Amino acid sequence: MKITSHAVARMVGAWQEGPGPAHRRLSDRLRLLVLDWRLPLGSTLPGERDLAAALGTGRTTVGTAYRTLVEHGCLATRERARATVRLPGDTPPERRAGTDPSTIDLSFAAPPAPAEILHAAFAAALEHLPRHFERHGYDRNGTTELREAVADWYRRRGLPTPPDHSLITNGAQHALALLARTLLSPRDKVLIDHPTHPHAIRAFTEARARLLPVAVTPSDRAVPPGGAAPPAGPPLRPAAGWASPFGPTADR
Repeated sequence: MKITSHAVARMVGAWQEGPGPAHRRLSDRLRLLVLDWRLPLGSTLPGERDLAAALGTGRTTVGTAYRTLVEHGCLATRERARATVRLPGDTPPERRAGTDPSTIDLSFAAPPAPAEILHAAFAAALEHLPRHFERHGYDRNGTTELREAVADWYRRRGLPTPPDHSLITNGAQHALALLARTLLSPRDKVLIDHPTHPHAIRAFTEARARLLPVAVTPSDRAVPPGGAAPPAGPPLRPAAGWASPFGPTADR
């Protein structure tokens, strides 16, 4: 799979900000994209000239960043061919999807839809739709019925919540972006699982926060890189934390 230069530019975000040489900041951002699987294994990156034009930087910067990634084992290069994404210490063989029915494709964080439940939900919503036709359809805080349902859910869980304390968003990512822009200041530290949901990383970077990744063990228990002992030095004092209790696709 070929990844365009503009797609890579969107994924790296504001890579120009921060200390150190430009090529190191770019290689660090690309390496994170590889380790978080946002750049799929086996995919090919754009050429140095194309990516430099999309990023508004020099070809030397991109070339040096690519060579750094090769040294770290995150890219494989061949003469007159695009650089290919790989993992350090591993060269996975090419595999055709769908050749083995018992194979679970983990490259998609999207299980099959629960057909019966989803159909029943759409049918119930369709019955209530006509009574909303006379409205303009733009409720800044969400429809009254939905806000009441959310408040009732919290009340049943022991947290008294009036409906006007609820804000309905377009989804979890919308809510996270609103919280990041509202509660975080530039260069605030945010503690995150590593790996984690890539769009969560994007929400925090767009809020100009500093991400502090913490490795996650197979038991879903976050530990500092290199062992269970806390790192030496001054305390981190993050302004916020982001945890994915069931992996990168189940966020809270």
